[in-house]
Amino acid sequence: MVSPSSNDYVETVKNRISDFEKRLTDALKHSGDEKTTFSLLQSILDDIKQENQSLTEKGLFQEFYTNPLNKEQVTIINKMTEVINSHQLFSKLEKKANEPLSDTPRSVLPRIDWKSETAPVEDRAQSTTSQSFEDILKQTRECLNDYDEICRKLRLSGSTEEANEIQKQLDKLIEKMRIPFESKNGLQLAKEFLENRENKQDRIRFIKALCEIFPELSNAIEAQGKLFLKSEGVRVIVDYLQKKGSLKCECVVCDNFEQFSSELEQILQNKPTQDLKKGLILRHAGGESSWNKDSCHFTTIYAERKNGELFCVILDSRASRDFYIGTIETIIKEKKITSHNLSTCRQADAENCVVFAIRDLVHISQHPDFLKFVQEQTGSSSEFSRLPPEMMKVTQLNKDKCLELEKIVTTKKTPSGTETLGDAVKRHLTPNEQGRFINTLAAKRNEKYQNIVIYKLIGIKTRIAP
Repeated sequence: MVSPSSNDYVETVKNRISDFEKRLTDALKHSGDEKTTFSLLQSILDDIKQENQSLTEKGLFQEFYTNPLNKEQVTIINKMTEVINSHQLFSKLEKKANEPLSDTPRSVLPRIDWKSETAPVEDRAQSTTSQSFEDILKQTRECLNDYDEICRKLRLSGSTEEANEIQKQLDKLIEKMRIPFESKNGLQLAKEFLENRENKQDRIRFIKALCEIFPELSNAIEAQGKLFLKSEGVRVIVDYLQKKGSLKCECVVCDNFEQFSSELEQILQNKPTQDLKKGLILRHAGGESSWNKDSCHFTTIYAERKNGELFCVILDSRASRDFYIGTIETIIKEKKITSHNLSTCRQADAENCVVFAIRDLVHISQHPDFLKFVQEQTGSSSEFSRLPPEMMKVTQLNKDKCLELEKIVTTKKTPSGTETLGDAVKRHLTPNEQGRFINTLAAKRNEKYQNIVIYKLIGIKTRIAP
């Protein structure tokens, strides 16, 4: 792994930026029409996202999102943002062409009432009722293979005429795939693809295609490179868990720091003498013009008012003392609110923070007195390190560290008696490519949450409860 502070790291990032600048220059010299040029530029943006995620896994770029304090690194970030997002010609083409792969601009994706149970839609069931489910499944698999190939051809197309012809094929294929998913077989079909897959890339491929079939899904799930729940998707899960009875307190999902600040202000102003328990799940992002507007990292902030005094408990899965946590602390401090910050790191990967954020709030809402539990540890310090056992079960530990938890008894009963936290973790320990054992419970739960969001959307489309 390349050290983020090394010259090799900085040089690698600079080389990536240079490569993308060259591709931008070549795209802008393209002699085709505006729509084709925009398509090339959009392809570059998509590649940058995937490259970013790939490098993050190798230890590169990660500091851009977790500790952008180094002046030279921040300069590189700003340069990348300027090249990609602020190019004048790109802005003009974006306004004219909007979206090259569909008639819907990315910035104006269709919205859907996620709480609706009977959204009025065209009934397409008659189109597939004459076929067996096995035939529909087979045809859908063939369509997905065709989708991959057509997208590949579109990216490699050289002329305007060729691109337009391929685009027509893609539009026709997407419409063909939409029909079975909006029929009475839609939920069963989605479950077949989402729950019977061992290959992670196949899952990403399917959900990416599903985002083309139902553009509304792109508001809830990011499916470029890796899969992430967006704020809209987190709201669906929060609503699901509240209706299920697992999440027993009020919760607001904040899209950015500005909304978080506003929510805190409302808590301060609204019935300031009344006791309160409220969860805030915050996406680490600035406004639409900020370089980190697409961040998908989430942190839970638990707010509780006791005897007229408001407290905030910050629970970040990485427990990092970085720019983002510093921003959260600054917002809280400016409002003269007492805060406590978890110092225990529980997350090792780059994609399951949302599971920690949601599960933390679920367990806090079920705890008899979580604030007291925290304050018994802090004393004169603002930090605490210990969590209730149930909140540690998704901790991504290796096999050796798991043994340290053998003495911590959980609340779960088993045929042989009580279960230790070590037992609970070991059930989900899986060796990775390097042979290290990792706790995969967070990843499994993340997939479950994504599935719930997808089933909810298809249920709304078909008027069938998932």
